[in-house]
Amino acid sequence: MNNILFLFALLIAASSASGANLTATVSPAGAGKKNGKIILLVTGGNAPYTFSWTGPAGYSAGWQNPDSLGAGTYCVMVTDRFCGSAELCVTVDERPNSIRETAAPVAVTVYPNPFSDRIHIRLAGTPSGSVQLLLMDAAGRAIAKEQFSGANEFDWTMRGNLPAGMYFLVVQQADGHKMHVPLMRSGE
Repeated sequence: MNNILFLFALLIAASSASGANLTATVSPAGAGKKNGKIILLVTGGNAPYTFSWTGPAGYSAGWQNPDSLGAGTYCVMVTDRFCGSAELCVTVDERPNSIRETAAPVAVTVYPNPFSDRIHIRLAGTPSGSVQLLLMDAAGRAIAKEQFSGANEFDWTMRGNLPAGMYFLVVQQADGHKMHVPLMRSGE
């Protein structure tokens, strides 16, 4: 009986060892102000989660959605109940004083994920102006860039030979709102 319980516990731990997937929506800070925000969405893994944020000038926080942020790059390490972990870094941009507060960011859906050479992007709602897409590798290097306007749904075909692995799609609206979507490139 003890062997069966041990195997059952081992199976639960093995199935829970993968960390969470992280997606962030970033609101920029006003020029010289600390009013930027990050809304972090955690999927996968096993709750409860612990959050460890770091950022400019020694910034640190232990909650999911930090606010009152100045411009800069903020990174979070999320650990789930079985010590599975995931990390994400996002940039809070500084918005010039001449730009007014705008409506909330538009939600984004991206599929397929994992992708091969084409992704489909759907924006819920109506984006204001053009939408800039930036594909970044796991090290934060820009791999591809594209701009779309006048539509809330479009296909983006990747050019070049992208290796299989983790990428991030940054969707930036004309009003400065950014959304970060983790993507996997499948091996062919």
